[in-house]
Amino acid sequence: MPASAGAGRGAPGRRRPFPPPGASGDRPRYQLIADDVQRFFAPGTPEEQLPSVESIVWRYGVEHVTALFVRRALVTRTRLASGDLGGPPPARRGAVWRGVARDLAQRAARGRLTGRLPDSVRLAAEYGVRAATIDAAVAALIEQGVLRSVGHRGVYVVPRHTV
Repeated sequence: MPASAGAGRGAPGRRRPFPPPGASGDRPRYQLIADDVQRFFAPGTPEEQLPSVESIVWRYGVEHVTALFVRRALVTRTRLASGDLGGPPPARRGAVWRGVARDLAQRAARGRLTGRLPDSVRLAAEYGVRAATIDAAVAALIEQGVLRSVGHRGVYVVPRHTV
């Protein structure tokens, strides 16, 4: 085999600088690499069949963190192409904080929740949700007058007077 054979653009086992100089334009390098990799995969390809971070590092000669970005971009693109966006269906979005708010309001009305509300991290652990979900529920209950925020002292249940 001549010495020049295998020295071309598609030589196996040889890394080439990517993207070629002047080809980047305004797009980040990881997106250009993801574009290049994506040419070899059909839309909706399962994640397991996409190249690993290590193979992207080896093939394109990029740092590990850049290869992570490439892999995430590929996974996102294949999920978008297949319609699998993860998470609950659109009709259910936002329903979690409403359920938490409803439960907190019922607990307050029955007298099982009085005084100062536990912090959002503790309530999040109790309900098995994120603290942001608790914050949304608490904000709605403050707006409804069930709870009252007292500066930096915390959130309190508004006492209900029964006659």
